[in-house]
Amino acid sequence: MKSSNSNSNPKHETGTSFNLDRSGTGTREWSDVSKSCCCGCEHNCRYCYAMFDARRFSRIANIADWPKMVVKQHMIDAAARKFEGVVMFPTTHDITPSVLPACLETLRNLLSHDNQVLVVSKPHLSVIKTLCSELANYRSQIQFRFTIGSLSEETCKLWEPGAPSPVERIEALNHAFGKGFRTSVSMEPMLV
Repeated sequence: MKSSNSNSNPKHETGTSFNLDRSGTGTREWSDVSKSCCCGCEHNCRYCYAMFDARRFSRIANIADWPKMVVKQHMIDAAARKFEGVVMFPTTHDITPSVLPACLETLRNLLSHDNQVLVVSKPHLSVIKTLCSELANYRSQIQFRFTIGSLSEETCKLWEPGAPSPVERIEALNHAFGKGFRTSVSMEPMLV
C-alpha cells in the first residue's frame, strides 16, 4: 500500500502526518482510523474485500446487492469528532456521484473537528471538482490518494466495471493537484 506524495506534507499538530512511516498492515499502513458512510459500492470491483466481508457478515443478502449503495446516517454522525492520527475516508465504498452529498457531510464532520483526512478513491472527475471546491478551506488537512492499477481501459473495465476510466482518474489527479491539494497514487492492485 506504499505510495509517494506529489507535494510536501507538513506535520499535524499532534505529530501525525501523511508521510509518517507506518509499521501496520492493511489500512494501518496509510492511516490510524478508517471511516465510511455507506454499505455497497457502484464501482463493483471484482476484487473488493469490503464486498466479500459485507456478504460474510450479513450486511448484504448476496453479492448482487453490493452495487446498490445504502447511506448509513449513523456512520456520518459518528465522524463528527476528533480522532487520533490520520483518518482514511472512505474504506468500504467509493465516493460516487450518487452518494456525494453523504460523503461531503461525512468529510465536513471529520474536517471541522480538525482531523487530517486521507481521501481514497477511484475518482470521478465531477466528484473531485466538487470536493476541491466545497472543501477548499480544509486543503491543509486533506490528502487525496487515487487508485490507478492499470492504464488499460479494457483491463480496468474487466476488474472495475463501474469505476471511472484510467484517463478520468488521471484528470481528477491533475485537477486536485492544480487546486493545491496534496495528491498521491496507489497502484494496487496491479491489474493485468
